[in-house]
Amino acid sequence: MPKQSTAPRQRPRAAAPREAITTGAIPLVVNWATPRAAAATPLAHHREYEFHLVKRGSGAYFIRDRHVPFERRSLLVIPPNVTHRFVPQPGTAVEKYTLMFRPDRFARAAGAFRLPPGLPHRLVLTDHDVTAIELVFRALAYECAARQPFWREVLPLHLRHLFLLIRRAARAQARQGGAEERGTHALVSWCATEIEKRFAEELTLQALARAAGYSLYHLAHLFKRETGLSVKQYILQRRIAAARSLLVEQPGLTVDAVARQVGFSDFALFNRSFKKLTGQPPTLYRKFSHLDRND
Repeated sequence: MPKQSTAPRQRPRAAAPREAITTGAIPLVVNWATPRAAAATPLAHHREYEFHLVKRGSGAYFIRDRHVPFERRSLLVIPPNVTHRFVPQPGTAVEKYTLMFRPDRFARAAGAFRLPPGLPHRLVLTDHDVTAIELVFRALAYECAARQPFWREVLPLHLRHLFLLIRRAARAQARQGGAEERGTHALVSWCATEIEKRFAEELTLQALARAAGYSLYHLAHLFKRETGLSVKQYILQRRIAAARSLLVEQPGLTVDAVARQVGFSDFALFNRSFKKLTGQPPTLYRKFSHLDRND
């Protein structure tokens, strides 16, 4: 009888997810964030579903216009094309899985990857749910890494399993009347919605405060408290998030045209801001993104 291996099971590699991470060759990515003090992330906006299974730690996400706190045994659900940002608690170590995938990478099965309207962004899981969802994440990571025969056919089966587990957890939470997230202050919610609609325009804190009928100080204080960013930082990061998508999805646009389209009139400022937030100038970001897609 062959001897069973006692080697520990390997977790997915520890890495921070980046926007537009999936490609034709890599239809989904599972990352494992090791327990360490986590840093806040820039605003993101992409076509991927994004799921975070929190094993340890606490913090919050700002999703669309909602403040969504999380702690151990939370599953965070971020649908495609929704602006969001991770805001950890200072000094708190966060340990979590992250899954990102685009439904259109699985054309034949994309219809199965729909979540019910009104699904909470945060689900509080039982220990059994955590184990079941972690096993699915591990199975997805294994299939992408090993690429055994029929691995592409196996991936949507695991994803269907995940979506059924999510729907079941959401139904159980609704029956128990569990609180999902606290409402963001109405002024901050309005401001985030206005920025989402008008970030490519000449938009300032002064203009938003005047339109809302509040003082500059009041709006600035509330917005920073809820999102972790000043209004100016939020607008800039939303523009860069839009630029990242355009650079990848519209290769025919020049970098200068991308800058103008997302609201930058100063190309040097766009270049500096993009590099500061992504670690690469826009030309290199586009180049490496397309190399990934052609793998």
